Amino acid sequence: MLGRWQFVGGAAEVRAISQAIDAALADFNPVMREIVASQLRDTNRAYPEFSIAVEGDNIVSRINGRTLSTPASGAAREVTTPEGRSAQVTQRIQGSRLIQTLVNPQGTRTHTVSVGSDGNLTVEVRIESSHLPRPIRYTLTYGRAA
Repeated sequence: MLGRWQFVGGAAEVRAISQAIDAALADFNPVMREIVASQLRDTNRAYPEFSIAVEGDNIVSRINGRTLSTPASGAAREVTTPEGRSAQVTQRIQGSRLIQTLVNPQGTRTHTVSVGSDGNLTVEVRIESSHLPRPIRYTLTYGRAA
């Protein structure tokens, strides 16, 4: 799973992000649903490319122009999110998967990253929050970048 990857999931996976957000917010009143959905769509995207590397004792992920470097031991590191919020982030390799977890007062976001038998990288995203009636879940597919 180390290396550079580019999004190959296409329009169907991009639509699935919005559908997952809509499903999680189905019980909200219409006005709140639209406000919260807009905020969630801004922070949940299929980024065109990202990379994963091991540098020394750290796992380093680069996505959307940002670098996230955390101890491979799984120890938490405090970061500032693109939205300006403080969060605790961990990355650890568990078997053949990379588990990335971001925790802040709004909730927890977990990426489970693995390579399938087809050689594509799958990122399973799960977002949980006490503010959401149910988790948001979606999957993104990436192929090796040339």
